[in-house]
Amino acid sequence: MKKALCGLLFFVLALPFLAFADSPPAKEIRIYQDASYSGSASNLSRNQANLVNTGWNDKISSIQLGSDVLKVIVYEHINYKGKKNTIKGNTNFGGTWWNDKISSLEIYLMPEPPASGTVRFYWDGEYSGSSFEASGVQEDANLVDSGWNDRISSIMIGSAAKVKVCEHINFGGTCKTYQSNVDFSGTWWNDKVSSYRVLPK
Repeated sequence: MKKALCGLLFFVLALPFLAFADSPPAKEIRIYQDASYSGSASNLSRNQANLVNTGWNDKISSIQLGSDVLKVIVYEHINYKGKKNTIKGNTNFGGTWWNDKISSLEIYLMPEPPASGTVRFYWDGEYSGSSFEASGVQEDANLVDSGWNDRISSIMIGSAAKVKVCEHINFGGTCKTYQSNVDFSGTWWNDKVSSYRVLPK
């Protein structure tokens, strides 16, 4: 009897984690009626200007993001009006002001990744704005000449590439190597790169 009770307790405790592990498709989000990713749920793949039409107005208590979703902006009123909140990961609104307050939302996807051996540099954070690519074994020791000196704010890195970025030209100053996507927004590295070297991973 004791073993059976222990087994039941383990199952009950594990339920939230089992539900959480069931992520939505990569380019979609999953909205839940209840907190902690529970209750009725629905997958969304596009912006929703008026959740009244879907039956979800003021009923969202938690949201899961697919792996290719960069961020979601939720709004207090329909047509993207009123207070807004940007979320960049799975979010539980239970116990917060936003619980059952969302009437419209916008979904922002990650850009398509570069080729496996390629690195893409972006002018702005969140992989947006002007960009250029470098691949194979390629470097630029002086970004001043290209107009990109102290302008790089995010980098997307192909699966078979890595990149070394340096604070000064000719690979001087502080340097760091990255093997996966990185957004410098709000960090010391934002608009600090003056030279780079792309190499195979």
